[in-house]
Order: sequence, then C-alpha cells, then structure tokens
Amino acid sequence: MTRRRRLCGLALVVTLVTGAISAGCSAAPPERLRLVLGVNLELSGDGSSLGQAQRTALQLAVHNVQDSPRVSVLLAFRDNHSDADQARSITENFLHDDTVSAIVGGSSAVTATAMAAASAAGGTNKPVMLLASDAPTINAEQAQNVFAMTAGADIVADALFAGLRLRGIKRVVALGSKDDYGQAGVAELKTHGADFGITVADAPGFSSEGKDLEQPVRAATKDSANAVVVWSPRGIAATLARQLHEARVSTQLYFAPGAGTQELAAEPGADGASLVYPAIIAAGNTAATYPGALRQRQFLTDYRLRLGALAPELSASFDVVDLFVQVAHQAHSVQSGRLREQLKELSFEGFGGTYEFTSTRHNGLARSSLVVTTLHGGAWS
Repeated sequence: MTRRRRLCGLALVVTLVTGAISAGCSAAPPERLRLVLGVNLELSGDGSSLGQAQRTALQLAVHNVQDSPRVSVLLAFRDNHSDADQARSITENFLHDDTVSAIVGGSSAVTATAMAAASAAGGTNKPVMLLASDAPTINAEQAQNVFAMTAGADIVADALFAGLRLRGIKRVVALGSKDDYGQAGVAELKTHGADFGITVADAPGFSSEGKDLEQPVRAATKDSANAVVVWSPRGIAATLARQLHEARVSTQLYFAPGAGTQELAAEPGADGASLVYPAIIAAGNTAATYPGALRQRQFLTDYRLRLGALAPELSASFDVVDLFVQVAHQAHSVQSGRLREQLKELSFEGFGGTYEFTSTRHNGLARSSLVVTTLHGGAWS
C-alpha cells in the first residue's frame, strides 16, 4: 500500500469515527437547567389563608412544567409569619444564597410585607418578583431588581377611566390609603381624569390598617359624585365597602385590583360594586386557544379537585413559575443577572393574561388583561 493510500484510509477511518461520535452527541438531549426559586410566603399569621393557597398553586404549577425538556424547577419555601421584618430577613438570606436564582414573594395581606421584600433587594442583581395584588408600582430606576406580576397604577387608572366613561360617569370621589399603593393610584386618578372628561374629587386618606375610615366615608357621603373609587390594600376593602353601605352611600362603588379578594366578594355591602381586575376573575374556565391554554385548563381542574375553588388572586402564583421557566429558557441560563436582564424584555402569555416587562416598566400585567367586572350575589361577572 502506498503512503497516499494509507493516508486516505486513515482519513476515512477518522471520518467514520468522527461521524459516529457526532451522531451520538446530536442524539443526546441537552442538559436541563436547574432553576431554584426562593419563595417568601405568609404560611402562618394573618395572611396564612392566602399564603397556604398560594403554596398549593405554586406546587401545582411546578408539577405542570415538570416535563419541560430544558428547565427543572425547585421551590424553596420560607414562612415569614405575615411579619414585614421576617419577610425582609428571609429575602436578604435568599439574596446571599448562591443556589437561589430568583426570589418570589410579597404575596401578603399586608402590603408592608411586599415592600419589605422590595427594599431588601437593593445592591444585588437577583430578581425579586412580587405576587401581591396590592403590590406597589415599581420605580424601575430605584429598584432595578424588583418586579411585580401586577399592573402599574397608570395601567389600572386607564382601565378604570375607560369603564367609568362607558357608564357615563362624570365625577368621582377618590378614596386612597396613605401607603405607596393607595397614593400612587389616587395621583394617577387626579392627573388623568380630565383626559377622560371625568372630575376627580379629593378626600382624606386612611391608614393601611383601616382604623381611620370615618372621614373618608363622610367625604363620600357629602359629595355629589356619581361614583366612589377606592384604591386600597386588600385587607381594608371589605370593611370600607361595609361602612359605605351603612352610611347609605348610594353612588356606584369601584375598587382597584388590590381589593380583589374573597372577603370583598363575601361582603353583602359590596354587592353591585365594580372592580378593575384580570379577566380571569369573571371566568369559570379559560376558553383561550393560545399555546399552553390546554395545560392551564388542566391546572384549574387540578386546583379545584384539591381546594374546591381557585381564587382569582392566585393566577399570578401559577403564572410566575411558567414565566421564570420561559425566562431561563430564553436566557439559556439560571444565573441571576441573566434572568434579570431577560425579564426586562419579556412578553409572556399566562393564566392571568398578558405580561409585558421592559427596562422601564417592572409591573408586568398588560392593559389588555384588565376588565371592569361587577359583583352580583358573591360572584364577579
């Protein structure tokens, strides 16, 4: 055999072996990313009824994505006992835990718990996602790592004004809590009411604990407005609705999303009230046909089998797992900094609607996901 033939034969062997190795490599599935979410919930204390239900929703959501070929999810639950200081401490521990890629929390009956989680997130690139329906509007410049599954105050106000104008309402009294959530909402109402031809009358604010409601209720009683708009955290809404009813305030009553709770729906004085909220609140099931809708309907069925009914405020708990799976998939990483940067350009279709995050907008729920729904006999429609 000549030298040239020996080289050709060697080249053929190398080609065949390389081809076999390549074929074997191409057949091997890519390594799954392991995504660990640190979950800061109210599993005991005043907010435990919601916190425990959220834990169930999160666990079901993980079960629904367990077949994802690219990402596996592990939830590390911690109980903050419905205490803002403990919520802050837990978040700080998660921030310094290198095994945790992102943090989920702030889903409390007390907005202060959400704020504790947010304030603890400074100085790190680890994303913190807030679930609470009364989570504040996030200032993207001041809190670059904090995001919320809720809509910002400007988006909510736009949906509210559209509903008011549709019903011919020209003047409203704005009742807002003195915390960041309530004040941001009232400010949006005052700023943009004129754009919709609606006059917004001012009224005294009230504390997040709802211990000083007498003056706001009196202001609503005396004003000649067509409607009263309440922008408050979830723990006050039912009490305020009852006091307005007892004061014989006969004008229409509207609530911002923070009030969207089972307690409000069960309050007789709230019957006939309206609420700005994701459309899922008025749906017995999701009829959507977008990719993933079938899996979401299965989630709803599974949840009802375990707990009997799905509270609308739990949709964010389901969506947040799927959202982070998509973020990790798009980033090809579970590294915190890369997840955060991917979040800033994410458009996501979830159980609660469409979420659109940008570098300047960290409240994700989109305007198209919000409706104005009305309470009749304990059900929203």
